[in-house]
Amino acid sequence: MSDSYEASSPDAGGRGLSRRSLLTAAALGLPAAVAFGTALGPAAPASATTAGSAQFITLTNGAWSGVLTFSNVPPTARPIGGYGLFLDGTTLWYGDTVHATGVTSARGNRNDVWDFFSYVQNGVATSVRGSNGTVSDIKTWPQVPATAVPVGAFGAFLDNGDLWYFGSIVATGVTQATGLSGAVGKAAPGAWTDWIGFFDNAARTFKGVNGTPAQWKGWFNVPASAQITRMPGQWLDGNGDLWFGNLRRAYNVLSASGTLTDDPNWAIGSYVANGKAYKDATSYMVRGDLANNPALFPSVPKTARPIGALGVFLDGTNLWSRRSIIATNVVAAVGDSILSTDHISLVTSA
Repeated sequence: MSDSYEASSPDAGGRGLSRRSLLTAAALGLPAAVAFGTALGPAAPASATTAGSAQFITLTNGAWSGVLTFSNVPPTARPIGGYGLFLDGTTLWYGDTVHATGVTSARGNRNDVWDFFSYVQNGVATSVRGSNGTVSDIKTWPQVPATAVPVGAFGAFLDNGDLWYFGSIVATGVTQATGLSGAVGKAAPGAWTDWIGFFDNAARTFKGVNGTPAQWKGWFNVPASAQITRMPGQWLDGNGDLWFGNLRRAYNVLSASGTLTDDPNWAIGSYVANGKAYKDATSYMVRGDLANNPALFPSVPKTARPIGALGVFLDGTNLWSRRSIIATNVVAAVGDSILSTDHISLVTSA
């Protein structure tokens, strides 16, 4: 990243009061980051967002570089992650077009120019890879029960303790799961990587490449009280301790989320700890280790919650990017990042 940030250790200071973060939305196929509170800071640009609309914004190095408004999408819709992906009741929108009806649950993410999303439509589990509103691949999984919910990664669903991946049960006794997908090296058409994190009797992750699971890992230092976040391999336990793999990253954490990077073997988390907002170090998914130091965003209020994209937080209805409010009247937002670019789908109030 090209920005220079104030580095600070998230482990500094006393432990304080333990807080349990309710981050079970990932296991229910919903966006993991929801924020509440009120922010004080610089006003957003008046032209940044349109009231009562669904939008897709692009940030470069944390600053505005583009916005698209989807005039057909109702303001009651909510983003699920990815370019212009919104669920309004049982209607799933992709861009400004209805993609599917009869949808009971949906979840997705964006990586580079690709959107990966899964949903259950009229009892049929379905996964899609597309780009900017155009579908490239669509697969249905008739083996998956109608009661399943998507966990985020392409082809991954959870149903009553059974974790399904590409139409097969890969784990049982699963209490929670999450996933993200990413393109492989940008130069392999039709190839991508899926990362899935889950909890059965321990915290675990695996990597899937075009439907073949591999590189299974158990992270046995993570306590049984931990809740998974949006980002596979990132866990928040009942004491407010944030874990990545077997490493305890921070204390007194209220909320956490994350995104894959341009290389989907790497991820970056964002979190709020000890009343401060942080971007975590770049994390190598396979080993669970870290490549650099976390960065502090001191302007972001302690009541903010990360939405997935690098250093982007929602505080009440104010959307922050790093040090500044970039949009107001935001009721829901989900985002992902790659290199210096952040992509965010959001809905504003009228």
